[in-house]
Amino acid sequence: MKVNILMPTYNDADSICETLDSVKNQTYTNYHLTIVIDGSSDNTIEVLKKYIEDNNMADKISYIYQENKDQLNALKNGFSKLKDKNGLIYILHSDDLFNNENVLKDAVNYFENNKDVDAIMADLNIINGESTLVGVQKVRKYKKSERLIALQGLWLGRNLLVDFAFWKYEVFAKYVFNNYLTWNTPAWLNLDCELLNIKKVDFPFIKYRVFEENYINSEIGVINVLNGELRTELNILYRYNIPMFKVQYFLFRAFNKLKLPYRVIYSKKEQRNIYKVIKFLINKRIKDEDISKYPYYESILNFFKNYNTNEVVNLYNVNEKEVYLGSDMRSFNKKMLKGELSNFYYDLFNKMNDGFSTVQTDKDSYPNVVNILKFMGVYDYVKIHVD
Repeated sequence: MKVNILMPTYNDADSICETLDSVKNQTYTNYHLTIVIDGSSDNTIEVLKKYIEDNNMADKISYIYQENKDQLNALKNGFSKLKDKNGLIYILHSDDLFNNENVLKDAVNYFENNKDVDAIMADLNIINGESTLVGVQKVRKYKKSERLIALQGLWLGRNLLVDFAFWKYEVFAKYVFNNYLTWNTPAWLNLDCELLNIKKVDFPFIKYRVFEENYINSEIGVINVLNGELRTELNILYRYNIPMFKVQYFLFRAFNKLKLPYRVIYSKKEQRNIYKVIKFLINKRIKDEDISKYPYYESILNFFKNYNTNEVVNLYNVNEKEVYLGSDMRSFNKKMLKGELSNFYYDLFNKMNDGFSTVQTDKDSYPNVVNILKFMGVYDYVKIHVD
């Protein structure tokens, strides 16, 4: 069984060799590593060339250079270049390490003995910048149930599990590519809230590196993360109502700290008072007094606050260059912060502020309008009429 390893990298020349060593040392050797250099400005290419030559690994490692388009687009590019369309896929970041030399062997053995499983997940061993083990991140046991989806909604769109997993190729191609790489939502849960058959195993895959200067602590990091959380949450809230939302949220947090299971109360219908839930979610990342700096996040709040079942907006002649996918959230957010989005988006923000429920569009624009509404998070909440 072939294992395809995908590795996005950006300016990790100082750490990538240690990561490559953890791949080279695997006892299972039927693998190929595809590295996508995402516009690195350091000497990553020279480091890679030397490593491949010194270790005689030209048949095991290939690399692609692209202009900086961010991690998810790098992974999409790498996936498109895979030659072996079978076996397993694993995403390994260029500053993380395989946990030991038997990770690939253990993963392959598990799949060979469990043919019905789509993917496997495991706890993460946490290391610091010096590769010293500093802790363990426990991963929730996966149970294929609607209650898990409702719990994901209660957790404000933040991933209850992890995206570090070994996937069957066909599952990755059909689901993960769309869920995670395209729309920046949890890999195990798609936009229609369908679940996969995933098992948690007892052998950790990686040593996950955490730095003090974490990405989430930067302004762009905060709003990039928020982008995926909102899209995830809004998809769930369209399908699941969680009564006494804030009360249940704080109960869930308390149960988590006590390491106790929490049985969320929910029903299969649209969430009541979506505005209050979304405001609660956004305020975890952005304070009320700062919201005007971020016109998209302000407009999504107003969309639900002022939602009008009689409001119709026109989106005609929408071309593909106006489309952002979840994988483009960094580009979108950077332009938003600089006030450099196209006039189309500022006009759309104004329309969202009024809370429309129906979109009129033309046949040629329809696919682009669908993707734009999905990116905005409101696709489920509006009707689209095509002329």
